[in-house]
Amino acid sequence: MHLRQESPSISSNGYDFDGSNGSYQYRREEDLYVLLDNANSEDWAARANAFEQINEFISDIKPQEHLSNNLMDQLIQTHIQHINDHHYKVVVSCQESFSRLITIYNSRVLQYLDQIIPQLFINLTEGKEKVSASTNFLINLINKIYSGK
Repeated sequence: MHLRQESPSISSNGYDFDGSNGSYQYRREEDLYVLLDNANSEDWAARANAFEQINEFISDIKPQEHLSNNLMDQLIQTHIQHINDHHYKVVVSCQESFSRLITIYNSRVLQYLDQIIPQLFINLTEGKEKVSASTNFLINLINKIYSGK
């Protein structure tokens, strides 16, 4: 996934983007912050697209990559904020992205379950089949991950 069309080898602040010295990680986190900003757009299509791209970003995370605490908190909070979005396509994209996030970073998400689970139960009553299906999947995933089964 390429979030940027051009990637100079040296940025204006001197970071080398060839993967050495953690600078590649710096650029990837910067890209994720942009996606998180897009997730808060007033346009529902832009929000849904942002969560689709966040999902792709999360799936590209390598096992040795570590996201900063601030970025991880913002990532989780953005998902929580939009898990009950007023547009069903945003909800579905958000829940799909959150499913991937919880699979990779389940220990980090654990402290937020008390905020997430009540919102998921609200989504179960949503009239849209896609929302109910993605909510059921996410609830079952949470049960599987945190019950140890």
